[in-house]
Amino acid sequence: MMVGSRLQWSLRHTRQRLFECILIILAVGLGVAVIVTVVSVFARIDTQMDTLLANRRFRLFEVRSPMDQVSLQEMPPISVFSEEEKVELSITYQDLQALQSSLPEGMHVFIDNYRMQVTTPLLKADEPSSEGSGFTGLRLAGNAFQITETTVGYYRFHQPKLAAGSWFLEEDVQQGSKVIVLGSRLADRLFPDSDAVGRKLPVESWWGTVEYEVIGVLAPAEEEFPMPFDATADIGFVPISGSTHGPSQRYPSLYIGVDPELDLQHAYEVVQSEVAMKFGEAAAVRSPLMDYQRSQAEQSRTMILVAGLASVGLIVAIINILNLILARVLRRTKSIGLSLAIGSSRRMIFQQFLLESLVLGLLGAGVGVGLSFGFELVLGRLWGNVTGGSTWIRVLVGCGLGILVSLLFGVYPAYQGAKVNPADALRSD
Repeated sequence: MMVGSRLQWSLRHTRQRLFECILIILAVGLGVAVIVTVVSVFARIDTQMDTLLANRRFRLFEVRSPMDQVSLQEMPPISVFSEEEKVELSITYQDLQALQSSLPEGMHVFIDNYRMQVTTPLLKADEPSSEGSGFTGLRLAGNAFQITETTVGYYRFHQPKLAAGSWFLEEDVQQGSKVIVLGSRLADRLFPDSDAVGRKLPVESWWGTVEYEVIGVLAPAEEEFPMPFDATADIGFVPISGSTHGPSQRYPSLYIGVDPELDLQHAYEVVQSEVAMKFGEAAAVRSPLMDYQRSQAEQSRTMILVAGLASVGLIVAIINILNLILARVLRRTKSIGLSLAIGSSRRMIFQQFLLESLVLGLLGAGVGVGLSFGFELVLGRLWGNVTGGSTWIRVLVGCGLGILVSLLFGVYPAYQGAKVNPADALRSD
């Protein structure tokens, strides 16, 4: 008997026990759907992790006081520090230099979170307002913009592209040079009709008036996950010693950027060790990637629990299905004996019953793959975009599970059917 004929024979027997077969298909489909969805979640997590590791914003370590830690997993609802326990972190430029010298090559120390709103007479106060950097969402007056004090480490780590000019040097930071690098949109606002490099930029703020020389203009940044906007386009960058604060200015936090060539986990351990030696209990290290990993670990534990429960349910379903298939074999004992009597081999009988189980398993797998897309929509509403991956991977995983389940509940009944004695079978009712 050819495979096509055997398949038609299997489908005919499936239609004869339609309700029973539908229950088997649904039981297999639900188990397969949950397991395929869990596999998709882990595939999505791995894909996101690779994407994040390639993104420089997630290769940053922030060093600040433990009292100022802002972590979704660690932040307590109420501050529990007593006055005696409160230790302020105060960082100077000399601290940055000392920490940089103690870190291996490929790690860059810099200041990035000290932004100030300033005004300039080059712009009119009644001009259309600006929305700031995009990251803060602040709406500024028409003659206002933001500057941030930073160091050469910012440029070495982020490596922003320059449309013109250059970034300031370490000597500019040490000497307190009054130089500035402008974001692309800010340069267009300040000097719309000429090249900004080499121009003088008077800046007014609460500390007085400072005149900067423009030495560079950043190129418009490409959109990059997870920030689909140019966060530096409306900002001016100056050396941390370039304002009226001078080199004695102190900062509450700093950043350490890690190049993609370095292992992030090892870098985290090195940074923790060096920061502890330098600042003691006054500083704590936080990483956006570590926060993300903790969040994903919680989701993974939940999904593993769900997958475990689904696997147990699938095993119970397999046992029940095995009993159903075995009962079907016993009901067809006389038919089996007749087939053996007219020339069918025991191997053909075994293959026939196994093919019936395989049909049910693959149909259940197809239902399961379809249900997994529905489960994805539900999880997307609960946790966001946590699933994904290739559709072909889902199909392959689903088919693999369907075949495995078919073998688990089909081999033993098929073996029992192949062992039937034709003489005894023909004498049975």
